[in-house]
Amino acid sequence: MAILTHGPETCAAAIAEIGDKANSALAQLEVGSEKNGVTIEGFWVDPPGHQFYLLADAPNAHAVSQLTVELQLFHWNTVDIHAVITVEEARSLIAH
Repeated sequence: MAILTHGPETCAAAIAEIGDKANSALAQLEVGSEKNGVTIEGFWVDPPGHQFYLLADAPNAHAVSQLTVELQLFHWNTVDIHAVITVEEARSLIAH
């Protein structure tokens, strides 16, 4: 799970130059994902919260990081990448 956070001063909805970068990144998302071995499972946005949530299946967090770098998403966002598993998968970690 990648959480991309920006502020109103770097919002693609308000700043035309950043909007152009965002549109370019989104247009390249499928090709960039395939190149890095990343499968996008979901991509959501909280517009007033200025956050994007990218759920991806990837061989490792580095592949997701590389994708965000290649798409230049970090140019206007802080990108936090979290290796997450489902609650069902986590059940095997519960002490007995």
